Amino acid sequence: MSFHNPGILYFLFFLLIPIILHIINLRKPKRVYFSSIKLLKNINSKKRKLNKINDLFLLFVRLFALTFLILAFSKPYKTPYNFIDDSKKIKLIIDNSMSMSNQIDNLNKLEIAKNLAYDYIKSNAENIELIVGNTSLGDFNNQEVLFDQIKSIDFDDFSFSLEKLKSLNDTSKFNYIIISDLQFKATSLLNFDSKEKVTIIPITDNNKSNIFIDSCWIKNYDYNSNFFEIFIKVSNGGDFEIDNFPAFLFSDNKQITQCIINLKAQEDTIITMKFPAEKFNSKLYLQINDDSYQFDNKLFFSADNVEKSKVLEITNRKSNFENLSNITHDFIDFTFQNTYNSLENIFDFDAIIINEYFDLEKKSIEILSKYLKKGGILFISLNKKLNNEALLSQLGIYLGDWSNKNLNVNKINYEHPICNEIFEEKIKRNLEIFNSSGYYKLSPKSNYNEILSLENSDPFLLSNKYFDGNIFVMTSPFEQNTFKNSSLFAPIFFNIFNTNSFSERLYEYIKNEYYIINKKNKLVAESITNGYDEVKLKSKKEFGKLIIIPTDKLTKHDNYLVKYNDNTTQSLSLNYSRDESKINSISVNELNEFIVNNKMENVRLVDSGNKKQIKFKNEIKEYWKFCLILTLLFFLFEILFIRRIENEYNY
Repeated sequence: MSFHNPGILYFLFFLLIPIILHIINLRKPKRVYFSSIKLLKNINSKKRKLNKINDLFLLFVRLFALTFLILAFSKPYKTPYNFIDDSKKIKLIIDNSMSMSNQIDNLNKLEIAKNLAYDYIKSNAENIELIVGNTSLGDFNNQEVLFDQIKSIDFDDFSFSLEKLKSLNDTSKFNYIIISDLQFKATSLLNFDSKEKVTIIPITDNNKSNIFIDSCWIKNYDYNSNFFEIFIKVSNGGDFEIDNFPAFLFSDNKQITQCIINLKAQEDTIITMKFPAEKFNSKLYLQINDDSYQFDNKLFFSADNVEKSKVLEITNRKSNFENLSNITHDFIDFTFQNTYNSLENIFDFDAIIINEYFDLEKKSIEILSKYLKKGGILFISLNKKLNNEALLSQLGIYLGDWSNKNLNVNKINYEHPICNEIFEEKIKRNLEIFNSSGYYKLSPKSNYNEILSLENSDPFLLSNKYFDGNIFVMTSPFEQNTFKNSSLFAPIFFNIFNTNSFSERLYEYIKNEYYIINKKNKLVAESITNGYDEVKLKSKKEFGKLIIIPTDKLTKHDNYLVKYNDNTTQSLSLNYSRDESKINSISVNELNEFIVNNKMENVRLVDSGNKKQIKFKNEIKEYWKFCLILTLLFFLFEILFIRRIENEYNY
């Protein structure tokens, strides 16, 4: 209990005066002798006792009346427990990630969150910073402006994170009000200072199920049937197994094929679909029909962003790739060069072959290193008379001694990305594929992944990662092995030269700030549109690739068209990220248990249905009117009681 005028309470000491007077009147009476007591004997002794009780009762009535009168003037009030510190700014955070799109009672979670935010602001619109997702919209003190800001909030493609939220802050302390579906780590609450008040309003349901298309890629091309094979990863985030669940492939909004999915709970699977090569340049998308979450039921991709791989072979002898060039001319464009005099043009190529010609200068090594850092592919066939190892050692490959052993190449690493799609099943026994009559051994300190190995387990063909690039090394010169005559030659090198083509750039994610286009002959872009909205582009050329940057944020997943002078240069497919697809939100009970176990007195959970708890400031309860009413009632009771006593005496 608090008082607006606490000084008035000192008048309560004056209540001692009537109490003292009453005590004085209770003193034992002095005996007085009369000559006659005839009249006094008529006094009823019971009535005398009753009078004493009436006097005492009247005393208490008057004391209560005076007490409540003094309290009325002191104006007492009570403020219920207020969790929020009024001296600190309020950060109102609304989770608008894609997981908030699920429906609860005909409203999605984001709409419910916005309504709860309205309830906050109706109570107080002062000193509030509005944060949507992980982005601050600024400070607001006007209720109508805040309402307009919240009304305009839409879903955004990001992963809601309390860690990122804290990274936005300075050293000041704040009140936090977080409205979310709890799809974040409970441990992130430990990042908040104990002096910061954190209110969490959970918006949850019992739906933990979500079937979604995670990703897709193209690796295989059937030369005989002229069909591409697309690999699709589908995930089941629910607790129940699904059977005979259909997935569809569309081209230009027309279904061209479908397949059936059988998937256990909480597991992933990879399915395959084939589509004809004539559909390769069409706008494509995959679709499933799952009612729980809608944003990840489609995956858009554009095959026209996968173009011919441009390969440059540098050699001072007859090429070993002419036959491969004839076989794969529709997908790989070979260029042959017999000198290292100029390597400045290598950034226009997807892959570089150094075929036994290996006398490199320092400048050439620097250019090749830069090329790999930018995501290039480098294949090296070693020369028996090798006289320059600087590039290899820089790339983590250290050569040992030369060996003249005649050995079979009969071991395949089926788990390597280059090989895992070539064979329908693993060969359970050693297979004599081809042989080698000489090769370089490698130093134990070399860092590499084996693709093909000799029968003594020494590597024949290996790979290594160098920044964003990929390096492939064959330890034996072509003149000392029969690799090019093997049935493995074409598919392995087809996969090597398309490492950055078929597995990437089929689609991008909306959340990206820029997008990469591999069109080397169309390095111009002006705008991008999905047929409804058009956004202007900024663009720049970097190492043979076009980087486009939208001037306004793209918000819808779809197949887009990149345009220049009102002409379409190519399509670009954008998708929502799958960061929010796996429903891993913590339950309210688990979160509450975490808060209690960690003794986080600065964190509270608020029921979204309790509007009293949701208010910024609790209402102050004033009691002076109540005290004044009690004062009047006691005075009225005193008057009525005295009249009753007088009537009894008169009677």
